[in-house]
Amino acid sequence: MEKRTTPADILRSLLSQKNYSLRELDHFYRLLSKRCHPDATGGGTGEEFIKLRRVYEEASSRLLMCSEKSVRTNQFRQSGAPEAPEFGARPPGRQASRFDPLQLVREAGFDHQLPPRGCVYLGLRAFFSSGMHNHRIRTMSGLKRRNTTILRTIFHWSRLYDDDFARIFSAYSRHTLQFLSTTWEIKNYNYAKRLFLDGVHGFFSYQSTGRGGTAEVARDKFSWCSYTLSRVLKIDHPTAPLAEWFTAELDKPAQLREPE
Repeated sequence: MEKRTTPADILRSLLSQKNYSLRELDHFYRLLSKRCHPDATGGGTGEEFIKLRRVYEEASSRLLMCSEKSVRTNQFRQSGAPEAPEFGARPPGRQASRFDPLQLVREAGFDHQLPPRGCVYLGLRAFFSSGMHNHRIRTMSGLKRRNTTILRTIFHWSRLYDDDFARIFSAYSRHTLQFLSTTWEIKNYNYAKRLFLDGVHGFFSYQSTGRGGTAEVARDKFSWCSYTLSRVLKIDHPTAPLAEWFTAELDKPAQLREPE
């Protein structure tokens, strides 16, 4: 019997044929997810949707990483070395604006001696304080330049501090689908989001003050967020691994004490 083609197979085939932008990747993912998500098909184990999502997250992470790599390459253009074409690269003739990975660091009042961990934190602080955790804010055309700078900063420094974080954050920042069908699900999902954002606020408060009690409260918020998503709603949502990453970082000394 011939093996049935799954949505994950279709997406993988599409990605192998040509280069796609992140917008196009999102579009194909939304279309294909309607064919296999349990909420859309009336039940099932969701195995096909999980496989589709894994292909999507790997592809979106690769596109974002290639975008950051092209930025690093631009910094050495004076060498005259030819640039190889990248997956998801810009069309010919469209030149990227110069990227300064220390821009947000200086704007926050720190200098170049701040280690990569602190630089990652500053990028994340800018991400959340500017409202980029909201998909509508992330995709506003009028904020594209600012948003791009923040994302580039996060991915640049994360590869110097914690390369695995790039995958975790990419999944979180690219996630757009909710698939909530009942009032109970919506209520609990919104509760988990509030817990997560409260935890993020506490995380950065701890980074600037070093108060242990603040870290404990933030750790509790992240824990309940992960519990609500994975045990109550029983969904595989990218907020949960990001909350766990923040929790692990709270075990480390505060990094963003306000400069004297």
